[in-house]
Amino acid sequence: MLKTLFLFTMLNVLMGIQAQTEDLPLLKMKGSQFGIRNTLSPGIDYTKPDLRALMPNSTLLIQDLTDFRESGPSVNADNVDFEYLIKLSIKNKMGTYGNGRIRLGASLGYSYDFSGFINHSQNINLDSFFNSQSQFVSIDSFHSRSFSVQHSSNQFNLHFSYIMNSNPTEKINMFLGLGMNIGVLFNRSSYVSYSEFKVRTDRRTDTFNRVTQSSINYPFISISESFSEKSLFQLMPFVALGFNYQISLDHAFWKKVFVGYELRPSARFLNHRFMGKKKMAYANHGLTINYRI
Repeated sequence: MLKTLFLFTMLNVLMGIQAQTEDLPLLKMKGSQFGIRNTLSPGIDYTKPDLRALMPNSTLLIQDLTDFRESGPSVNADNVDFEYLIKLSIKNKMGTYGNGRIRLGASLGYSYDFSGFINHSQNINLDSFFNSQSQFVSIDSFHSRSFSVQHSSNQFNLHFSYIMNSNPTEKINMFLGLGMNIGVLFNRSSYVSYSEFKVRTDRRTDTFNRVTQSSINYPFISISESFSEKSLFQLMPFVALGFNYQISLDHAFWKKVFVGYELRPSARFLNHRFMGKKKMAYANHGLTINYRI
């Protein structure tokens, strides 16, 4: 009799546990995340035809650039954005929620995609002679011309990622995962400026090697053009890795708050007549504030 009663009690307990497990939703919200992020990629080499391809309608860049030289790699894909994510946990086969997190959200930011500079400088001796006072006179001319090219845009991205935490309930936890940003670049604009500077210098040296110098500055020339461009879609797969640190272990509110750092090695794919020519890989990184439910 006692054995039958014990088995009946255990059966009721197991059925109750199973019923509670079946009542658990497939997805459960586990928290949210706010982040400020920055992207900076290594400089890329560019040529003068690249600059023309960036702005084919420019009337400044159609002039002869044979004597101009590039001033080294450009800085590209430098941006700052603000991101908000929600974190979801999926029910596993055991009917519980593990350490994995699905993150969904969006980001909005400003992208400084490209900056290029080419210049040409000449220092020419126009004349050298002895004047009537037996002074040696040297007349030199310095002439500098340069182009500066920039491309910028705003961007809005939808975020999808899945990360695995070492242990979300620990004071310090590490995480690793994969994700994808799908977005659009809008308010795109290209800008080119041309500047020209010219100065003439007269140097006079007397018989005692005393030097007097005078200069004539010609008017400084500065011309610029800007162009608006169509919006573009972009795709950015990435690897997510970082850590979160719990602010407090005891306080009712602050024990739910974590500060963290996240690094996202990433690639960028978009149909851009200039940037699309380059194989770009860069790192997106930033600080985060996480709230755990």
